[in-house]
Amino acid sequence: MTYFEQIPTGELSKYIDKFWYCQADDLTNSTLTIPFLHHELVLNFSDTYCLTRNAGLDNVLKNLKSWISGIQTQPIITKSSGKHEMIGVFFKPNGLRAFIKYHSSDFENCFIDATLIFDKSFPILLEQIQNTKIVQAKISLIENYLIKSFKCRKIA
Repeated sequence: MTYFEQIPTGELSKYIDKFWYCQADDLTNSTLTIPFLHHELVLNFSDTYCLTRNAGLDNVLKNLKSWISGIQTQPIITKSSGKHEMIGVFFKPNGLRAFIKYHSSDFENCFIDATLIFDKSFPILLEQIQNTKIVQAKISLIENYLIKSFKCRKIA
């Protein structure tokens, strides 16, 4: 298993705590995740990955390629099997707001498909990341996309 974190620099450091990357050729895992008070963008290229609540009785998300994780006030169970590859952007409190047109409080206890939140070029970004082999290059693609998204917005 490979795990990697990168702290952003420059303009992004005001809004993002870290980028993370996790990869395994074969992973079977089930984890209880405690509530967290940050938003997160997750890109998923795994064979099987799902999020559930209520001891696994309520499917929240299954095999989605990308999502925004809102502030969570309830525990989540994550399950993964097979080839595993995920990349995430862990935002600072209210940091997500700098990159989207929605109020980030709208995402509380939700997982929203990121293709519905970002512009129409987001699926192209997903494809580029999936076709890139080097972890640093994957993170650079995300950084460049977020910088472009940030510069297109006027923050009030």
